[in-house]
Amino acid sequence: MREPPRRENGAGPRDPRNDTRLKSAMRARGWRKVVLVTLVANQVLTAAFSYLAQQVDPALTLMPTLVFSCATSVLVSYWLLVDARKAWNHAKEQSYIRSEPAENGDALQMVVDHCPKRWLVVLHIELHPDLAGPP
Repeated sequence: MREPPRRENGAGPRDPRNDTRLKSAMRARGWRKVVLVTLVANQVLTAAFSYLAQQVDPALTLMPTLVFSCATSVLVSYWLLVDARKAWNHAKEQSYIRSEPAENGDALQMVVDHCPKRWLVVLHIELHPDLAGPP
């Protein structure tokens, strides 16, 4: 039987370093989602643009496609962030976000299951982990 791993310096669940690590992990997960959605949308839209542009002008260089791809990446990521913020504000106004007591006595923000655009609200919380509850 193995001994459970020991914590350095007596760090426990109330250690501020755990809160910092958790918030960093949430933020990283949120940004990974933004990047993944942006890349997928960019690839689909750039492929469609490239196909249509080659149908119109077969001698078209790659520069217009490159510019379209860069602009699409910026616009899709911006759209996703703005839409997540709007979904968060709407969820707050419509009471889709509730405070529930945690085991340690803190009040945590919970998003109800029937919230429209729930994944955008969760994305906004992941990008802004301070909204999830007190440290």
